[in-house]
Parts: sequence; structure tokens; C-alpha cells
Amino acid sequence: MINRVKHLVDHPPESRRLDEYFIVEAYCNGYVVTFETALMIERQLEHCPALRWIEFRDVFGSRHRVLSLHVYHIGESTPQTREAMRRFEKLREKEGESDEKDSDFS
Repeated sequence: MINRVKHLVDHPPESRRLDEYFIVEAYCNGYVVTFETALMIERQLEHCPALRWIEFRDVFGSRHRVLSLHVYHIGESTPQTREAMRRFEKLREKEGESDEKDSDFS
């Protein structure tokens, strides 16, 4: 019986995969949150009339409260997206080195 009602008292369980997460960027801060929390924040941002404050917990359990107009980006971070970003950065570095070599010969 206790296990069946525990979810009514506690916070709902969220996925705890720390290699896949979302980053909520707000004025002067970034917060690592789960997929479920990112969706909840998006729903709060779409609320009409607009909510003044948004409250949520990050993947570490800390509670945050931010002004809704300070949230400017919610981005997904998975092993695949981070790998793609690393490849992109390496290509940009290679391109920059090539540009420097070309300018040396001018």
C-alpha cells in the first residue's frame, strides 16, 4: 500500500541518465535538467497569461526559481550531439589553421 501512494507524497520519479540531459539557460545561469523538467518548463513558459516565476529542480535535486522572462534557451545534450559538436569544432580549428597558412604565403 505504501508504495502505491508514495508518488502522491514525493516528487514524481524522473529519469536519472546523466549522459542525456537538457540545459536551461537563464540570465547569468545554466541549469542541467531532465527531459521531463524541460517539458514542464516549456509548458510553464507557454502559459497564458505568462507566469512571472518558474520553479523547477535540476538533476542534482536543487530547487530553482527564476523569472520566466529570463529563460532564453532550452537545449538538449546527448552523447551524439556532444560528439557532433566536437567534430564540428575540430573541423573549424582545421579550417582556421588552413586559413592562417594561406595568409602566411600572401
